[in-house]
Amino acid sequence: NVLALIERCVERAHTSAAGAAPKVSLYHLVLQIRGGYEGLLIALPPEHWTACGATDPPALAARLLSLARRIDPGRVTVGRRKPKDPAAEPKRASRGHVATARILNNQTP
Repeated sequence: NVLALIERCVERAHTSAAGAAPKVSLYHLVLQIRGGYEGLLIALPPEHWTACGATDPPALAARLLSLARRIDPGRVTVGRRKPKDPAAEPKRASRGHVATARILNNQTP
């Protein structure tokens, strides 16, 4: 639920005027959060962290949107793959398959 909330905040913060929101990849978002969190642990001990807006939902939503605006959407968007090339027709042997039963039925006794 937390990742879905952060994903939606990033999409909403980076929605263009035309209404096109970037499709956020949860995998890339987690990598960004993990890297930032490790840096936060090094730079600032946990006793200095504050709970901003934990009791005020509108303040928390505003804080999440302001943080989401700082994320580069190009680093967390879903990778686009080009369409696959059509598969080539398999090469067939010069002679087709012949059933053994058909050969045995066609032989004269």
